This record gives sequence, structure tokens and C-alpha cells, in this order.
Amino acid sequence: MENQNKQSKDALFIKGNDIYNRIETVDIEWVESDGNYSIINTNDKKFVVKISLTKFKQELPEEDFIQIHKRYIVNIKKINGIDPLNNEVILDNQTIPIGRTYKKELLSRLKLLH
Repeated sequence: MENQNKQSKDALFIKGNDIYNRIETVDIEWVESDGNYSIINTNDKKFVVKISLTKFKQELPEEDFIQIHKRYIVNIKKINGIDPLNNEVILDNQTIPIGRTYKKELLSRLKLLH
């Protein structure tokens, strides 16, 4: 049973143009909330699904994703940098704000060297 659950979190099928597209979770860079919708951003595509960010987060592998703001979840493996002065996470082509209430957990999940 555990193995089935893990497999289901390796990929998601997201409807776009009347077709369910397979999206590997490792390809998801970040997810943004827009009301009752979630916008899934990969390196080359965007998908919009009618699901709250809270519910979508439950479909992702916990070890790879973290909520960093009330409107954003990021793939930890896609983080290129953190700007603590401006409270932002830096991805390849995007900066995403870090919410005050999420900052401590984010920093605790990363290996920080001073």
C-alpha cells in the first residue's frame, strides 16, 4: 500500500485542452494559488487546475515541496538561492516571496552554512 501511495505522488495527471497530461512532480518548480485555483509552473509550461493550494499540497511529496508563502509552494530541489534581506526564494527565472510565518520552517529544511 505504501508503494502505491509513493507512485501516485511521482506524477500527476492534469487536464489541459481536454487531455489529461502527465506531469512528473520533479518537473514542478512552484505552485501559485489564485483563489480556488492552483497554477502549476514547470520549466516550460503552466497548468491551471481548480483545486485549492492546501489540497494540491497534499498531492505532492512532502520531502520535495514546501509552502513558503500563503500563496506559494516551491520544489526545494529547484531553489537556486535565498535572499534573506528581501525575504525571497530565487528559482531559475523567478523570485517568490517568503512569508514571515513560513520562513523558519524553510530555513530549517535547508542546509545552511555560514
